[in-house]
Amino acid sequence: GAGPGLGEILRVRAAWGTFLGHFAGNYFLYFLVTWLPSYLVMERQFSMQRMAVLGSLPYVAIAIAAINAGWFSDRWIQRGFSPTKVRILFAAAGLGGSIVIVLVPLMPSHGLAMAALLLACIPHGLFSANVWAISQTIAGPTAAGKWSGLQNCFSNMAGVVAPALTGFVASRTGKFYLAFVAVACVQVVGVCAYVFLVRRVERMRWPADAEPS
Repeated sequence: GAGPGLGEILRVRAAWGTFLGHFAGNYFLYFLVTWLPSYLVMERQFSMQRMAVLGSLPYVAIAIAAINAGWFSDRWIQRGFSPTKVRILFAAAGLGGSIVIVLVPLMPSHGLAMAALLLACIPHGLFSANVWAISQTIAGPTAAGKWSGLQNCFSNMAGVVAPALTGFVASRTGKFYLAFVAVACVQVVGVCAYVFLVRRVERMRWPADAEPS
């Protein structure tokens, strides 16, 4: 069959779960990309050189964690663990662990602040290694492209919301603390999306798939 249309995908609860979950993960990343340098320079008084070096470490942490999380999650599934338990566990635990980012502005020393930041970024790798595996498994081969397109569209709206909201909060309060709180709150929404909306990582049976081509 030709697979489902966009409207049919949008009527699936699990689709909105993956959209919201991915939005949460992207909110975290867009916050780091657009405002972490300003935070380190403006509030932590890092020099530009120090910011450039230390500000790159979160991305290294995410990359290393993602490679390892991808390997472990696949291995567990190969050994007979259910894809639902493994993928949802990694995605939800990854977003949930990233809530540690709320501690960054509370740390009295720069070293502790950077440690808290890295502790928030490592779990994000668990999420990022599984985000597309969840969506493409559920969508199946006849809907993976459309589902992924919708998910990309929705989740990258975080690239609009995160920089704007952070800038608004920082300019109104003169501090970044509430912006970090907002990041943590969005991660909680992402966890709930995977646990309560996605729930199962199993291929959808689309009505169109049963029709003769």
